[in-house]
Amino acid sequence: MADKVIAWFEEIRKEDVATAGGKGANLGEMTQVGIPVPPGFMVSAPTYKKFIEKDLAAKIKKLLDINVDNSKILEKNALEAQQL
Repeated sequence: MADKVIAWFEEIRKEDVATAGGKGANLGEMTQVGIPVPPGFMVSAPTYKKFIEKDLAAKIKKLLDINVDNSKILEKNALEAQQL
């Protein structure tokens, strides 16, 4: 699963925690043992990291270059980062 962009819960095992994350690995394990889990998939951690680095890291870094004592700007920038 290490080279996959996404993986369905049925394809994920606890051994995939480095790629699927803890929640993804747990959902995969629950699916494997027959616990009712809604159908779904997860985006691999390396894919997510590439997306952040390519498209968002510079924008988010710029939003973080502020005076943290100014709560109005801090709140505004936090909301903007969430929207990104």
